[in-house]
Amino acid sequence: MLLAQALTHGTDHRTQVLAILTRLGVEHPDLDAWDYGRATGRVRSI
Repeated sequence: MLLAQALTHGTDHRTQVLAILTRLGVEHPDLDAWDYGRATGRVRSI
């Protein structure tokens, strides 16, 4: 259980921060790992 909590803890904070930014009208960057990988050339479609 502790491992599951540790793995999802960062996700909780990211969603909270993005919700606040959206409420303030700030356009936030896309934080999706797959999109980041494609943008940096680390992930490619096969």
